[in-house]
Amino acid sequence: MRKARPTQLIGIVTTIILGIVGANLIYSGISEDSLRSCLRVTAQTSLCLFLTTFIASPLHSLKKSNTSKWLMLHRRYLGIAFGVSHIIHFGIIVWLLNGFYQNDWLGLTSISSLITGGLGYAFIFAMLITSNNMAIRKLGHKNWKRLHSFGMYTLFCIFTLTYVGLLTQNWMLNLPFIILLSFCAILRFKARASFFRQGISA
Repeated sequence: MRKARPTQLIGIVTTIILGIVGANLIYSGISEDSLRSCLRVTAQTSLCLFLTTFIASPLHSLKKSNTSKWLMLHRRYLGIAFGVSHIIHFGIIVWLLNGFYQNDWLGLTSISSLITGGLGYAFIFAMLITSNNMAIRKLGHKNWKRLHSFGMYTLFCIFTLTYVGLLTQNWMLNLPFIILLSFCAILRFKARASFFRQGISA
């Protein structure tokens, strides 16, 4: 299977996200509502990119296919694309905060959201700067894997809590993402259970 060039894959994803955000702002104009709409879109693109990396390994271990092979081959770059998507998301938050909330973070969101969001971005940046072979060599594979595994599960929990909280605002819009998160969690649990069964029977 031919491997896509990392810069090409990340560049295409980034261009698509920026294109959607730009089109939204051009069509609707710059306002609080349009920026919040862009926040929803970038949160959704971030979630979808994150979940492609989250299920790559379990999907490949449960049923090898061309799709699972492609995901395994490109999951590092999809993870970087997820990080870029969420950096764009953060940029829109800062724009909204500066333009409509006079930099009042508590006016924009709750303390709990600030804490979980801050934790999430801490892991995103840590995982981004260590998504290269040099970082693996310096940290050691075990430590690198611990960081990325713990970060991945932390981000999964943050996404789940966020979308569960959003159900009260618009359940029709956000329920499909809860279902998607649940499906990915079940898939990963099933792969882990299968791995342990094989270890016991070996």
